[in-house]
Amino acid sequence: MPKARRKTSNQRARIPLRERVKIESLHDYLRAESRAAGKGKTLAARERFARRCGTSTQYLTQLALGIRRAQPDIAIRIEQASYGIVRAEHLCPNFDWAYAKVRRVVQVPEPDATVPRPGNIEITSPVPEQAAA
Repeated sequence: MPKARRKTSNQRARIPLRERVKIESLHDYLRAESRAAGKGKTLAARERFARRCGTSTQYLTQLALGIRRAQPDIAIRIEQASYGIVRAEHLCPNFDWAYAKVRRVVQVPEPDATVPRPGNIEITSPVPEQAAA
């Protein structure tokens, strides 16, 4: 009896053929980037885009063709690298983007001025002058 093969993480990440949905915006962006680079420079243009995204050209192609689904962190990096042309919502539709974007808008409070800074330098806030009565 043949031994059952255990699925690797790579095999689990692939989407069955009937469930694949092509990401048109990413596919179009990759094609436009290749055309803009000129004849014979397609690979170099895609590699530059992949480096901006922090991934490989193969992974971007698999995302564009619907072979894999993007994780939220890589979806954000692709959106930033494509200057907003490829939306993170298209790459990772199952993620709650409304919540994530609201959380990103929340401003971080300014650091307390009384906390000593590195290098023994203390930042003090100026005292507002009292209005003369």
